Amino acid sequence: MHVSPSTLSRQIQRLEDDLGQPLFVRDNRTVTLTEAGEELRVFAQQTLLQYQQLRHTIDQQGPSLSGELHIFCSVTAAYSHLPPILDRFRAEHPVGGD
Repeated sequence: MHVSPSTLSRQIQRLEDDLGQPLFVRDNRTVTLTEAGEELRVFAQQTLLQYQQLRHTIDQQGPSLSGELHIFCSVTAAYSHLPPILDRFRAEHPVGGD
C-alpha cells in the first residue's frame, strides 16, 4: 500500500471527522472496529467488488481481435521464446488467440 503511518492516521481521522463517529476502538494492545467501522469495512468491500465487476464488464465490451496473425522468427526463437509469448497471448485473448 506504500502509505506512511502518519498519512494513514490523518486519512482515518478525516474519515472519522467526516462520519462524525470513531471507526476504531484503540487501547494499549489492540485496535478493533467500532460498529461504524464495521459498516465502512463492508461498504468498502462491496464498493471494491462492484468496481471489479464494472472493470470486467467494460473489458468484455472492449475491442476484440480478429483475423490472422503471422509470426516470423528463427528456429531458436520458435523453440525458446515463442511458446511463453503465445501462451500469454492466448490467455489475454482467448477467442482471438485460437
